[in-house]
Amino acid sequence: MGSDLPLCVIGAGPAGATAARMLAERGCRCVKLFEKKAWPRPKTCAGGLGPRARQWLSRQGLLAALENSSVKIRSLRFTAPSGKSARLVSPADMALVLPGDRFDALLVERAVRAGVDFRPSTRVLSVKPAKNGAVVATSAGDVEAAAVVVAAGALDGLSPQHHAPQNLVASIMARYADFPHNPCEMEMIYSPRLLPYYAWLFPEPDGCVNIGFMAMDRGPAASLHETFDYILDRYFSSRLGQARQAGGRRGAPLRCGGGIGRVVDGCVLRAGESAGLVNCTTGEGIAYALESGELAAAAIAKAITGTRLSAEALAGGYQRSIGRRFAATLRVSALFRSFASGPLFPAAAGIGTLPLFQKLSAFVLAKV
Repeated sequence: MGSDLPLCVIGAGPAGATAARMLAERGCRCVKLFEKKAWPRPKTCAGGLGPRARQWLSRQGLLAALENSSVKIRSLRFTAPSGKSARLVSPADMALVLPGDRFDALLVERAVRAGVDFRPSTRVLSVKPAKNGAVVATSAGDVEAAAVVVAAGALDGLSPQHHAPQNLVASIMARYADFPHNPCEMEMIYSPRLLPYYAWLFPEPDGCVNIGFMAMDRGPAASLHETFDYILDRYFSSRLGQARQAGGRRGAPLRCGGGIGRVVDGCVLRAGESAGLVNCTTGEGIAYALESGELAAAAIAKAITGTRLSAEALAGGYQRSIGRRFAATLRVSALFRSFASGPLFPAAAGIGTLPLFQKLSAFVLAKV
């Protein structure tokens, strides 16, 4: 099955690698996956795989390949804006933690195994509509494509601003070795300085920890580093001791719009963070990336009849499927962000230190 022209996917993160793999597995003859950086490449990502992502990976037969190389998270230490902390324990694993570069490498490996033509170190300069699809201009030359999936992150440079709600959020992280921590516990800290967002500590498989935070993108990078220093001093100073920073700090924007804009133009689809599919409450985007990559592949495959692709069928089908899958969840996350931005949240967050809340949270965490 497939068009006379190739299908192009831009970005080798979870959305792009998934879309490319599933197109190839559906019998599409020529699928090209472009990645602007050399491979493998480092990635700014906390690396948490929550229940939604794990369920998807399990359905795809990919979870087993990850579990042995991931950290299993069984508890959460929550610190309220007041500074009080509570430890929430779930009878089931809350999450897996695997550095984003390793996770992406596994997904790309599966895509290549399925027959995808993977092209790292190839920057996509533009995507322009053409008579039979689109022209993808790359650093290695132009490619005519029947359809294109743009999955290149928050600042892909290829998505007009009106296509997805912007609300860019800054994130920054660093890894530390020899840092005292519970290897099965992640930490979330709602510092007044970061509201409505938070700082985190995630244990990683090699014994390191990943410390970082999300914050409103209010100014120059220097202010982010000042905030990082403040978070380390305020919440982690007693444990820094002999800890060693492993590599430098890395930052990246997140596009947390809280809604869904236009995710398709003719034969060009947007998936993952390029479509603004990020949870405003947690900054989680991996599950949404995986699922939207799957939906993009399904929409393209359904729109192909023989050797032709129907742009009309593609546009309507994909926009509707994205809305049905994500709209309600993103609206709820946006409502929480609004609440956490207001004056009542610090007091309400103090409930997290009550024993009853801990028991209820443990039950909920086992079910979600």
